[in-house]
Amino acid sequence: SASLLKKYDRAFLKRSNGVWACAVLADREFQPTNVPDTRAHWHTQAEIDTESPKLEECMLFVINEDG
Repeated sequence: SASLLKKYDRAFLKRSNGVWACAVLADREFQPTNVPDTRAHWHTQAEIDTESPKLEECMLFVINEDG
């Protein structure tokens, strides 16, 4: 289950083109949902207002160039 994944764990992800890829969980943090362009930027803990009610837990996965 995704809830059990920890940093550096590997997981198979189904990409938007339907291909499965093995990825590594690089980070798992609460990220703001009310900031423009949040999909293009992974916010550091220093950038996040922890008092904001608009945070959701997110996972950042990395894959190699072969995908």
